[in-house]
Amino acid sequence: MSKKLWFYASGFFAGVGMCLAGLVTQAQAQWPGNARISMSRGQIGHTLHNPGMTGKKDNETKLAQSSFSYPQGRNIKVYSGGSEREGWNAKSNTGGEGFWVLSNTGGSPHGTYAGPRITSSDLIGRPHDMTQMPEAYVGVVEDGSWAMAIRRDSGRDAPNIYGSTVADRITNWWPEAHGVAPVSPGTNRAVVIWNFRFGRYNSNASFADRIGSGDLPQYSAPSWVESLSEDDFPELIGIQEGGSSATGLEWTRKWFSTAHPDHDEYFVVDNEVVNNSGSTVEGVYITFANRFHAGQASGWRQTSWNHPRDYTRDDYYRNTLAANYLNGVSRGDYTSALGRSAGLQRGVDLANDGHFMTYYHDGDSDHISNLINDIGDPYRYSIARERYTREQTWVREGMIQHGQYFGLGTVDAFPPFMRYGGVDDAMYVAPHDNPATGHDESMQQPASVLFHGYRSRSDFDYPSPDRVGDGQIYDAVANGGYTAENETPGHYTTLVSYGPYTLAPGEKAKVVVAYVVGLAADHAKYSDYKKYAQPFNMGWMNHYGGLGSEATKLADRQPEIPLGEDVMFDHFENAIQWYNWGYALPNQPPNTKVAWDSNLQGKTQIRWSTFGEGAMDPDYSGAEAQDLRGYRIYRSNVEYQGEWEYVSEFSFEDARAGNLPTGVSYDPSRTWTTVKSGSWPTGIPLTTNQYADVGEHGALNPAAGAEIPGTYLFDDQGTNAGFPNWYSVRMYDSGHGDWNGAGGVDVLEASQSTSLGSVYGGIRGIVPVVPGAAVFDRLEEQVRVVPNPFKVDSDLHTYNRQQNMRFTNLPGRCQIDLYDVTGQRIWTFYNQDPLRGEVTYIQLAENRPSNFGEAMFPGIYFWKVTSLMPGSEGKTQTGTFVIIK
Repeated sequence: MSKKLWFYASGFFAGVGMCLAGLVTQAQAQWPGNARISMSRGQIGHTLHNPGMTGKKDNETKLAQSSFSYPQGRNIKVYSGGSEREGWNAKSNTGGEGFWVLSNTGGSPHGTYAGPRITSSDLIGRPHDMTQMPEAYVGVVEDGSWAMAIRRDSGRDAPNIYGSTVADRITNWWPEAHGVAPVSPGTNRAVVIWNFRFGRYNSNASFADRIGSGDLPQYSAPSWVESLSEDDFPELIGIQEGGSSATGLEWTRKWFSTAHPDHDEYFVVDNEVVNNSGSTVEGVYITFANRFHAGQASGWRQTSWNHPRDYTRDDYYRNTLAANYLNGVSRGDYTSALGRSAGLQRGVDLANDGHFMTYYHDGDSDHISNLINDIGDPYRYSIARERYTREQTWVREGMIQHGQYFGLGTVDAFPPFMRYGGVDDAMYVAPHDNPATGHDESMQQPASVLFHGYRSRSDFDYPSPDRVGDGQIYDAVANGGYTAENETPGHYTTLVSYGPYTLAPGEKAKVVVAYVVGLAADHAKYSDYKKYAQPFNMGWMNHYGGLGSEATKLADRQPEIPLGEDVMFDHFENAIQWYNWGYALPNQPPNTKVAWDSNLQGKTQIRWSTFGEGAMDPDYSGAEAQDLRGYRIYRSNVEYQGEWEYVSEFSFEDARAGNLPTGVSYDPSRTWTTVKSGSWPTGIPLTTNQYADVGEHGALNPAAGAEIPGTYLFDDQGTNAGFPNWYSVRMYDSGHGDWNGAGGVDVLEASQSTSLGSVYGGIRGIVPVVPGAAVFDRLEEQVRVVPNPFKVDSDLHTYNRQQNMRFTNLPGRCQIDLYDVTGQRIWTFYNQDPLRGEVTYIQLAENRPSNFGEAMFPGIYFWKVTSLMPGSEGKTQTGTFVIIK
């Protein structure tokens, strides 16, 4: 069945190459550090740069960009002085993604290279005129100060809503409406559009109707767009616009992602190349360059910084078009370290249907330090960095560091293509045959799939443009065919190329691909949301046995690793389905915004609004559109990635009847407020006008509208002061008997990812504190430092082995000075919250207050607390604390 029907129903001579073709020089100006912007809606976090490259720069250096971070978030190694460096240590699945456009007009090969190692001198980043693009009317229009805002006015994520530490979580386009001005995307930065909001579904009102009513401005977007609505667009859209100043070829890359529970582990990428020169360009190829590798596989043993250590060069690289793809041992023998597993017939069938895939997964290392079966790169205390074993005791022996299958697949390579809402009626040039190869490119794509050995940044086999000329690269891409799979594990750079195309002036070509991941944690056997709370990926990796069960062992989880291959192909087929449906999906419930505080007993209290309970699913009408039913509460006491535990659930009807779980209460008259801040000591109240500035310093702007009553509270009696927890509150729906004729839809939850707006607690978690009290303000109670002594390798004398110490029984406003044994003052900090009776001190090295600092040296330290409260101002207390390491 066609997708349209489905929708409607190495050797080289370096000197010669340099002389004849010229080697590409690095164009650092095209890779500025401030040009990155990241996507983090689903389970994978990834960074874009406007000209075309994505992820890290593949030079094995310390970079904050995310390269297909999965499970989205940090590696085991990030704490420095008790804090986490954003992005730098995020997990990765590539050394960086390169996007190349090659041509051979008149026998003169030329390449334009956007990463992953370098950029070519002719590479240009094109400015974005979003008012003329199909996405012109998509984006979050709201004032950044509104209580339910998901972004600030600058486009950065709103305070206190971020989950994983993906760097530069920004949206930089939304239409100008209701007095809310958009930001300018510029030229160096790609565009990322957020099409999701707290407490409401995307609208199904057509843009034409909204323009006519004055809700949206009239832009110069293509006319067909006006018949669509917000609901016809993905939740997250990334846009890159680049080109070549030498050939006149220009390209637009569009990345699509969603938090739908069945579709949150892939990106679909639409790649369009147009000839904007005045002459025909011949022999055009579109190439994706990736060095697939698992950054977390080596991070637990020593700093990796995107560097493949010799003991982790043990991966298998698969190609469903390779002649030997189906050869290999059984899965049982593979997980027993007896060789490469046989490929799946499913992969061959998909390739024969036009959906090739190349992917990688872990193998068994024969390195001298890996005398055991290390399939999955299990964490071993005996060889892990001592600092990690000391500070991160939540990591279990045998934690699987590389259990995922990750790769790139063809979604569509031949016109006509799909677009938002349906079939794309634009004209595209199809690839033509290259008679020099053994297959017909006009019938089968990609044109070539090449694996090249990689040992280090200075020792590799692939034809990098800083080492060889355009002619050799072009010959490899055009005539390389399909590389056979290696029988022994190693480390490789993969080049996947589509073409050739001949483009007359104004003509364009396109290929749509998907980057897909699969982990056994997402297998159907783990679908019980109460026992295996989602996201379960970190729990599965760390041998969490599920709610009420003992932890498992490596011997239990290691044989399950190949299930990730099945899951990956499930996700790949879901990506193809999403594309063929014109990027439409059944709607999952919207996210719930959560705020928190400590109650009078020093326990964590989280709160959320009834806002959104009456939201109407845009895919239905009448009573069926009112499909939201209740809430589920989840908690982690490990970190934002999990392991997560189901706490409780209740329906809206239960809440109105007073039938609520232990610890949950409902106050129909209380207005929900955000986490308190200096400008809003009691939090920003939720009001009706999402477009107006709410005011500041507790003075509500009348234009913000009336306050919206209705607040839920959950007092978590299982929490203790000083110890962090993370929370996720998700609405669930009723499910539906049918969706657009495609069959029934099971009950869906809101986003189950660790992305912004889905989990709460950020890097350090939500830590309950001792509340303020008048006796503390008068400095009549003895100030306490806990733990004291601090002993870094003791669970009884640390908070989860982090570098945190608490000063308690403090006045609401006071100054704390620390001194070493010589009497030198080494640090000063403050309590400036009259509602708090404590502050947390993170041990940073003396006179080095940054995340780079190591923790303080062992020894005896002195402290002095000076009250700044009226009535006790100037009163002091002193004491000592001890650090043992």
